[in-house]
Amino acid sequence: SHELEQRERERDVFGRLVSPEVRDQLVQGELMLGGHEVEVTVLFSDIRGFTQLCEGLKPRDVVLTLNEHFTRMTHAVQRFGGYVNNYMGDAMVVVFGAPTPDPHRVERALYAAAAMQQALVEFNLERASYGAAPLSIGIGLASGTALAGQIGSPERCIYTVIGDTVNIAARIEGLAKEETGMVAFVNQATHDLLPRPLRECLRPLGTRTIKGRDTGIPVWGLPANAPLPEPPVHLLRPEEEVL
Repeated sequence: SHELEQRERERDVFGRLVSPEVRDQLVQGELMLGGHEVEVTVLFSDIRGFTQLCEGLKPRDVVLTLNEHFTRMTHAVQRFGGYVNNYMGDAMVVVFGAPTPDPHRVERALYAAAAMQQALVEFNLERASYGAAPLSIGIGLASGTALAGQIGSPERCIYTVIGDTVNIAARIEGLAKEETGMVAFVNQATHDLLPRPLRECLRPLGTRTIKGRDTGIPVWGLPANAPLPEPPVHLLRPEEEVL
């Protein structure tokens, strides 16, 4: 009984480090060093102006702020089946469609972006109650092919996704610096894969030049006041399955 309890604790801790989906595949020996191509939608988000915001804060307060922020953002994306792939400073990378294929990955990602912005509104109300400055985030969504798998060495590796799709999500997120009032920015493939009711909520922003590309890419934005339909029940994970 003690051994079973210990294994369950280890399983729970392991699942918090790599996500339950990856944990289960690792335990079953299904994830090996290397990877395979998958169709995904990548969500990249970071806090705007966080470096300046941190200048007047103690390191402990910075960490507390990030933990509180990421707790809310993680819950928002996991509610729609997003896999939190990584936290990088004040940024987070979320994948829809890996490690488990998902035919609804694009819709889930868009609704997750809206849920993140709503969670931020609620967090800012709480922050205002104790005199803290409000936070704002930019979100980029890109759909396409990526390489997903265990990257690293036999001694130390992580499950991640890499490829141009990830880069595009990170680059178009930066448009939040110049385009205000947008929930998220999406690339051509994301726009084209969305169901018509959701596609019609997007606003064309024209062709934009992004870092690392010689030619521009078409970008759409989801305005904060867009009449986004209520998410169908089948897109939501049961609340008890969300960490």
